[in-house]
Amino acid sequence: MGKRILFTFGILIALFLVYSAYWFYISQSVNLEIVKFKEQGSKNGTQLTSGDFSIAGFPYRLTVTGRDIELRGQRGRLDWKWSTPMVTATAHPWQLSHWVALLGSSSEVEFSSGNQSVLRIRSAGGRMSLKITANGQPARVSFDLKKINARADQFLQFLEIAKVEVHLRQLDDYGSMEAAILIEDILLGDDGNPDYRDMVDGVVAELRIQEALPMGWGKPSLAVWRDSGGIVDLQNFRLLWGPIDLHLDGTFSLDEAFRPIGAANAKISGYRALLELLFSTGMISEGVKIASGLGLDLLATPSQDNSEYVLKAPLTVQDGYLSIGQIPIITVAPVIFN
Repeated sequence: MGKRILFTFGILIALFLVYSAYWFYISQSVNLEIVKFKEQGSKNGTQLTSGDFSIAGFPYRLTVTGRDIELRGQRGRLDWKWSTPMVTATAHPWQLSHWVALLGSSSEVEFSSGNQSVLRIRSAGGRMSLKITANGQPARVSFDLKKINARADQFLQFLEIAKVEVHLRQLDDYGSMEAAILIEDILLGDDGNPDYRDMVDGVVAELRIQEALPMGWGKPSLAVWRDSGGIVDLQNFRLLWGPIDLHLDGTFSLDEAFRPIGAANAKISGYRALLELLFSTGMISEGVKIASGLGLDLLATPSQDNSEYVLKAPLTVQDGYLSIGQIPIITVAPVIFN
């Protein structure tokens, strides 16, 4: 009996030693990969600079903590930089394909062109989940960010967002993906007009993107995506903005002039308020507002409780015009101008 206990105890000790060796081996491997990435960068030109990195969590977790992180790269003609005072990424040693990261309390993404900043996006912290495939490609990515502030140096307007959730899932080896997006409490402000404040209650979107997203935003990259069958299948979209409640589902792509093209089913409560919004922002004239309102009134029907009129009609984007129920509403510009 005593020999069995000793044998069992010996097996447990051996397993513990093997597991400990495995844990320290993968911790050193992760550390070497970080050092290699800092020295050489990634294949797409992304560069990493940082302060100290530490690895802990033995025996149940592998926790990597980095301080003063800064990632730099380029997307088309735009340079981008992501910085945060601290990131903590955790995985289980037996499932290194799934990492969960906690972002620092003042993370920032900046887009610039040359020496001019185009857009700055700051967040008060958040959470990221990443699941990678056997060949190291992202299979699923999720972001949960809070208290986001977005500003552009050349404009006085800004956005403050209470919460953003983004979930991405790769569908195939060609780069097609599914995405789900939730945005809550969007405050629109203007530093040039302190009295202006408007609140968008929320945006929800579920979509599928056929073909890999273009590597840049120039005509060649967008043309390759479009000509390869690039399509955005908008399975569900909802915008809540004061009296406006907009639902859409449809399919979109780009035409030869790089303008959006597609068709969708639309359901709009508060369509009169939507026309007023388009008029107040200068997107349509007063004449178009009045004429479109009269035309859409003919298509709208009372809600179930007769409290308002609801518009249900096809929405089309074609030849540079967005139309609802065959009524042209606004012109649609190319998504790129050079």
